[in-house]
Amino acid sequence: MEGKMNKHLLFVLGLLLIIILSAYCVYDLGRARAAVVDYLLVSEVYYDTIGNDSDEEWVEIYNPTGGEVDLSNYKIGDEETQGEGEGMYQFPSGASVLNDQTMVVAKNAVGFYELYGKYPDFEIDSSDDDISDFSQTLDMVKYSSWSTGSLSLTNSGDEIVLLDDGDVVVDAVVFEGGAYGGVTAHAGVATGHSIQREPINSDSDDCSSDFVDMTTPTPGYDWRYEGENYFHEIGSVDTDTSTQGGSYLKASTTSDNAGFLFFGPYATDQGAGMHQVLFRLRTNDNSNVNNAVRIDARNHDGSGTWVYREIKGTDFVANDEWQNFGLWFNRVEEGSMEFRVWFYDVVDLDFDNMRVGEVDRMVYEAEDMRHNTGSVVVDANASNGQAWLATTADSVTHMLFGPYEDLAQGNWEVNFVAKVSDNVVVDNVLMVDIYNSAGMDEYKNKILNGTDFAGSDTYQTNKLTFTRNDAGVMEYRAYYAGNADMTIDNIIVVKKDKIRYEAEDLYGATGNIGDDSLASGGKDRIATVGVDGADWMMFGPYTLDQTAGNYRATFRLKASDNTSSDAVALINVYNSGGSGAEEGLTIWGTDFTAVDEWQEFGVDFTRVEEGEMEYRVYFYDVSDISVDWVEIEKL
Repeated sequence: MEGKMNKHLLFVLGLLLIIILSAYCVYDLGRARAAVVDYLLVSEVYYDTIGNDSDEEWVEIYNPTGGEVDLSNYKIGDEETQGEGEGMYQFPSGASVLNDQTMVVAKNAVGFYELYGKYPDFEIDSSDDDISDFSQTLDMVKYSSWSTGSLSLTNSGDEIVLLDDGDVVVDAVVFEGGAYGGVTAHAGVATGHSIQREPINSDSDDCSSDFVDMTTPTPGYDWRYEGENYFHEIGSVDTDTSTQGGSYLKASTTSDNAGFLFFGPYATDQGAGMHQVLFRLRTNDNSNVNNAVRIDARNHDGSGTWVYREIKGTDFVANDEWQNFGLWFNRVEEGSMEFRVWFYDVVDLDFDNMRVGEVDRMVYEAEDMRHNTGSVVVDANASNGQAWLATTADSVTHMLFGPYEDLAQGNWEVNFVAKVSDNVVVDNVLMVDIYNSAGMDEYKNKILNGTDFAGSDTYQTNKLTFTRNDAGVMEYRAYYAGNADMTIDNIIVVKKDKIRYEAEDLYGATGNIGDDSLASGGKDRIATVGVDGADWMMFGPYTLDQTAGNYRATFRLKASDNTSSDAVALINVYNSGGSGAEEGLTIWGTDFTAVDEWQEFGVDFTRVEEGEMEYRVYFYDVSDISVDWVEIEKL
C-alpha cells in the first residue's frame, strides 16, 4: 500500500519545478547545429531494418544553405561511379526543400508508414501506387544516364551519394565496408538503428565522427524528447540499452497508482501547422482488452485543440517490445506544447521518448475511428492489415466518423480509401462527407454508387476537396447505404497548395462523363461534335471555399481538332449571387498545341466575399472538348 500512496504533493512540486527549470535548461529541443555549410547534406540513413530492407530502407536529406533549394535536377542513390550497376534516382520535377528542412526518401511509402504511422516525402518503389498505396507520395525517377540498377543498401557496407543539378557529388556518406574517395566510413550500427548526422549541418567527410548511432531513428522528426528528462507524476526511471538515452520511465501495477507517467516539455519549438508526435511505449501484457494508456497533445496556455488517443493492451503487437503510437495535432503559435502519457494501472507500462515532426498528410485508420455500424476485419490489402466492414446485414447509418480534431487553415484533399463488394450496383452504396463541427467551413459531400468503383473488392480513393477557413474541429464521415458490402481502409487528409475540382464531380448541361486513363481519377467530362449541343459542359461547384482576394483558375482541357480558327470553348469564372466581376477566356482550336493531349489554360479573377463561386466551360460544338479539372490558386 505504501508504494501506491497518493503522489499529489509530488505532482504539485513537479509543476512548480517546470517554471524554474524552463528558465534555466532545455532538453532535446531539436538536432544540434554547427557552422553552416552551403550545400545539401545526407542527414540520416536507415539501412539495416527490423523487417524487410526492400520495404523499409530510407535516407533523409537536410538543407542548411539559408534558402530554398530546387530539387528537380538533384539525384540520390548508392552508385558512386557513373556507368556502374547500382541505383541512382532523380527527384521529381517541382520538388524543393526549404531552408533548415529535412525530407525523407523511402524505398516504399507503405513500408515506411508501417514503421512510423506517417508517409515519407518521396518513394523509390511506385509499383503499388493506387493499389495499396494511396498516399500521393512523390515518386523518384530512375536516373539511367548515371546508372541502371536499383537502390538497395548493403547491410555490410555501402555508400549514399547526393548529386547536384550538374551531376557533381555534393555529399557522400559511407558506412561499414563501403568506400568513397576522401570519405571515412562509419563503423556501422545494429539492426533497427540508423546513423544520424550530429550536428545536422556539419560535414567533415569523416562519417565516423559526423554520424552517431540512433537507437530510435528520427526520419523527418526535428525534435526528440526523452522521457527521463522531463516530468512524471507516477513511475520511476530505469535503465535499458534498447533506449536512445539508456534510460526510460516505467510504471507498475504493483507499485503505482493511475496518473501521468510523463508530461512536458512546455516548449515553443514547433511553428504553426500540422505535426505528428510519435510516442515509444511498451507493455508486459498485450492480452488486456482495457484501456492501458492515453497519449495526448495539449496546447498549454493557448487555444490549440487538445487531441488524445486511447490505447488498449491489445493494441500492442507483442509483450515487452517497444512500439510507436502516433497523434496528429495542429500547432497554433500560442502558449507552449505539452505532451502526456496517462497510465491506467491495468498493465505495466514503459515510456522511452517521443519524436515530433511537421507533416503535410494525416492518416486516420478506419478501425481507429468511431462507428455506428459494421465491424473490424483482417485484410492483407489494407494498411496495418485491418479495415472496417459494413455488410448488408448491418444497419444503415454512419459506418465511421471522427476524429474531431483541429486542422490548419488552407486547402485540403480528403481521400476515403474504400472498396465495394459489387461494382455493378447502380444504387447508392456510400455517402462520404466533410463537416466542420462547431465551425463555419463549407459542408462537402459525395454520394457513391456501386458503379463509381472501377472494380469489385478493389480499393480505390474517393476524393473531396475543401478550404479550411474557420475554427472548429473536423469530422470525416462515411454513411453506409446498405446496398452492397463496403470496406473502408483509411482516410488520408492531404495539404494542397491549390484546390482542385474534378470535372466529373461538377454539373453539365451538355456532354457526359467519360473514362480517360490520363485524366485525374481516370474520368473527365466530354462533349462531342454533332452529338452534344452547344452549352455549358461544366459548371459549379457553387462554393464558398475562396475568401476575398486575387486568384487564378486553371482549366485542364483537350480538343480533337487543333486546326480550327474558330472558338471551340470558353473558360469562365462567375460569382453566382455576388458582385464579383465575371472573367473568361475564349479558347480557339489553334490554341491547342496538339490533338487529344491535355493542356492547361488560366483565368485570373478577384473574389469578393459575396455569393458563391462557379467555374464553367462552354462547348461551341466545333471540336470535341474534354475537361479534366479546374484548379484554384490564391495569388
